Amino acid sequence: MAGAIVKGLDGAKGIPGWRWLFIVEGVLTVVCGFALYLLLPDYPRNARYFSPDQRRLAQIRILFDQQLSVGSKNRRMTSWQAFKAVVSDGKTWLFLVAYSIIILGMSISYFVPTILKTMGYTNVTAQWMTVPIWITGAVCQLALSWISDKLQDRRWHSVGLYGLAAVACLVSAFVQSAIAKYVMMCLLVAGLYTGLPLMLNWTSESIPFPDQKRSLAIAFVNSFGHLAIIYGSYLWPSTNAPQHLVGFATLTATCGLGCIIASLAPWYFKLLPKEPLTKAERDLIALQQQDQQLPDI
Repeated sequence: MAGAIVKGLDGAKGIPGWRWLFIVEGVLTVVCGFALYLLLPDYPRNARYFSPDQRRLAQIRILFDQQLSVGSKNRRMTSWQAFKAVVSDGKTWLFLVAYSIIILGMSISYFVPTILKTMGYTNVTAQWMTVPIWITGAVCQLALSWISDKLQDRRWHSVGLYGLAAVACLVSAFVQSAIAKYVMMCLLVAGLYTGLPLMLNWTSESIPFPDQKRSLAIAFVNSFGHLAIIYGSYLWPSTNAPQHLVGFATLTATCGLGCIIASLAPWYFKLLPKEPLTKAERDLIALQQQDQQLPDI
């Protein structure tokens, strides 16, 4: 779509196409920003799309979370304490590896138009041919995320998505048909894009307390996981066109590893120490247990 803007508006009003791209995308961003400011609520009680019962339930959940997180200022971890708790928790490193695999696979997103051109499509057609790929990813992400929430399952959904991506990469590495490879790329993007929010959600659910540790764990996994995009970009050199055997073979192996990691995660968690390794975390848990033993007034 960006390619269509650059080509179609090039020279209009004496403005080059690349400048029109910035103008169009900038205007859309500003308009959407103001619209979302007016539409998005800042608290459940202000959410117009909730019924009164739903608003009350949301506020009760917030109060419950605040009680679990031991929210008084003298019972909060410092940033350094939270960081030490995160890096000393084995769950963090498992989720970092699992998330990095997804980001590594997403490196293909920067090369999809190039890969499509090697399949025989022209520059403009190759740009338009990317649209169904991202639409497929968006639809699958919304649908499977909703199903995962309804079933309260992250493990097997993640296994299935890794498996889908691995199969798509394996077929893409050896198939000669342009149509078959295009379908496989749609499935690959669907598996990887849907895996992104599921993995971060699984991280949040597996490290729920203290809340400072949970927040930093999500940021840690998300930030360092995106480093995979750097070395992932070297998987798609033009010299490997049109099959891109190195890239697809690497993603097949890593996504297969993701299947194993996701399926064995519960057993791995059982092997980890039951007690937190940092003193600050142990102290917070002890305070929480004391509060739970106090009689309600």
